[in-house]
Amino acid sequence: LNSTVDTDNSYFQYQLPLSKATLDSLATPDRVDDFVVTEITDGETGQRTGWYQIRIPVRQFTRQIGTIQDFSKIESIRIWTTGHEVPVTIRFATLELVGSQWQKSEQIALERETEDEGEARDTRLSISSVNNEENADIYQSPLGTVVSLTRLASGGTQNAREQAMVLRAENLYPGQQRGIFKTFSQGLDFLKYSNVRMFAHMHGMLGDGRNLDELPREEGRSKARLFVRLGANETNDYYEYDQPLSPSSELSRDANILWQTNQDFNGSNLDLNSVNIVLSDLNQLKVTRDQRGVPTDSVFSLDADASAPPGTRISIRGTPSLSRINTVSIGIRNPADTMSVDPGDVIADASVWINELRVAGYDEKIGWSALANATVQLADLGRVRANWQTQTDGFGSLSSTLGERDQRAIDNWSVTTELNADKPIPEKFGWRIPLSLQFQSNTSTPRFAPSRGDVRLSEILAQIDERADNGELSREEAELEKEEARLASETHSSSRSFTGRIGKSGSKSSILKYTLDGISASYTFTDAKARNPSLAFNNNWRWSNTLTYRLSIRRPATLRPFWFLDGIPLVGKLGELQFNYLPQSLTTSATTTRNFTESRERANILGIDDRNDAQSLVDNPVRDKHSFNHSRNFSLQYNPFQFLNLSFDINTGLSLNAAGVDTLAKVVDTANNEILTSPDGRFTLDDWLMDNPGADSAIGVTVFELEELRVKKATSVFGTLLTKGEGVRPERHSQRFSATFRPRLTNSKYLDWINIQDVVYSVQYDWQNGSIARNTGASVSNRVDIR
Repeated sequence: LNSTVDTDNSYFQYQLPLSKATLDSLATPDRVDDFVVTEITDGETGQRTGWYQIRIPVRQFTRQIGTIQDFSKIESIRIWTTGHEVPVTIRFATLELVGSQWQKSEQIALERETEDEGEARDTRLSISSVNNEENADIYQSPLGTVVSLTRLASGGTQNAREQAMVLRAENLYPGQQRGIFKTFSQGLDFLKYSNVRMFAHMHGMLGDGRNLDELPREEGRSKARLFVRLGANETNDYYEYDQPLSPSSELSRDANILWQTNQDFNGSNLDLNSVNIVLSDLNQLKVTRDQRGVPTDSVFSLDADASAPPGTRISIRGTPSLSRINTVSIGIRNPADTMSVDPGDVIADASVWINELRVAGYDEKIGWSALANATVQLADLGRVRANWQTQTDGFGSLSSTLGERDQRAIDNWSVTTELNADKPIPEKFGWRIPLSLQFQSNTSTPRFAPSRGDVRLSEILAQIDERADNGELSREEAELEKEEARLASETHSSSRSFTGRIGKSGSKSSILKYTLDGISASYTFTDAKARNPSLAFNNNWRWSNTLTYRLSIRRPATLRPFWFLDGIPLVGKLGELQFNYLPQSLTTSATTTRNFTESRERANILGIDDRNDAQSLVDNPVRDKHSFNHSRNFSLQYNPFQFLNLSFDINTGLSLNAAGVDTLAKVVDTANNEILTSPDGRFTLDDWLMDNPGADSAIGVTVFELEELRVKKATSVFGTLLTKGEGVRPERHSQRFSATFRPRLTNSKYLDWINIQDVVYSVQYDWQNGSIARNTGASVSNRVDIR
């Protein structure tokens, strides 16, 4: 309906008979094709109450009226009755719109059969619910269920309705399975919990007419199995928990019998139907699967009787992680042989009640942290500062919640030294030599191995020790593999750096004042090493030095070029003009920087890095990057007259990359032994094939081509540049000239009323060399501005 008073009738209509005889007939358990579920009976006496539970699936409408097409915009609900000969009273206890976030899974059904087979056998799955209000005659809450409270309008509270989800499978043949699933777009993190728990109940009938709850216990437990999947999807990436179901009568008034809790089983008191998924067992399952080399696209299973009902198994497929659960699936499975034709192996009708799927056993691991800082003052010579921080796994601040506790161990330290190396020199000489030296290290070790997602690092190390105890590894091999596993999980960075500068000022000698005092030099060196779960190493070093000369003349040196015009009418003012024959400032500098970086991605899930394996170096090569640059700058600021300012700048950049490294090409065998090497990089695999005809099949199998950069020493590079001049490539050059004219007429009593804005003239010239990798020329631009 469109919520307006008009003649447009567009709606879905649902029709329900109100005859008591008809309602009684439709409410019988054997009628499942109508809207009437059951008649409510008194929970204590079992007497009929005359109230009927009605469930109307919105998509199963009786007729479609008008132009309405779907359920995307329903604005009104209208109820009316017809066919009364006398007045009647109809009471509604509740009228609710209900729904389920669980959906039937076609993918789970198709794992063990084709779509045609499922339709031919008329296997059906339905989802409903049962609760302690509408089904008080049969439903009992499991012992230990957490029941929420509802606040009443009067201010009091009462227990909220407690209910369970019902999976009803009909005509489930041997080998078939049916399931439902629920997705979580944000993903659930189960790493902070120890268990997933759930209550379950089953009752039903076999194809030969026998009730499941009337079978001997062992036979009854063999007819159906309940499975729960946690993972990224329903069928390809999941952990599975699978346990047998013990049937019981739905009419039992004993909650322990109904839910099969606290049952005597072979002399032990067990919960035969309660789901108990120990999450750490799933972690161990993944580790065992990977150690045995089982393909990840197949199902790998182990028994889990120790922590769950007898006959329980856990399985894994793909690479799921408990840190991000996007899909939870629940289903029922007929474990009988698919070739069986015995009607007793067919589940004609089975209802499984599922209650309180929840996580339990919150991780309450505690940790501690320590922080220390120290400063040592070395009089005026300098000071030394040091700090150290350590933190164990599970630490959290006093105001943090359990969920905010850190799941990693941290060990950080740093030492910084600042020295004034000029202090031993008398201060009157004006030397300034500040030096700085710094060392630092940061290490973070996670609780869970990043390469495995939800597997504890301690479990991986324990598995390696177990392999050593079993004789699979020697003690030396085990210790090496444990160290590699630790390094592959850690995030570590360390660096050392040095900075120094030297300069002088305050010379009394004019020669020294305009020469030595204007010169300064600086040098910086940094060496950093890092590794993380993605990179086996990421190392780089960098140095830079700068030599600068700066001349600054604070007091202008002027003369009057037109002094002889003093006193002459009209042109006498020109005699006052002063000419500055020295620049205001002059600066020139030269900077050389060099940087080298090498990194390599980890080769496999354990992060083990074998630099001697040629195939590994081909699949995960060492990536080198070298940069060697030199730049020169010149800047002049000159104001010849008070009304004229001139500036001139030159910047030039050179690349020394070609002179700084050699590209080494080589052909190696599987053991990384060199077959042929070309130090100049001109050798290729094609050259080797010309000398070894018919060796094409060996390429990538027993013969590999590798390239690497060999960095030359700086002394060798500069020696080559000075003697041969090779390896220098101009990268850029720019010049800029600017002139600003500031006429001032305020000194003339006749023209002081005129205000002329500054006139600026500038010209910019830029030259940029083309890329080496592309066959393009240089780019040139020239720009002139007048304003």
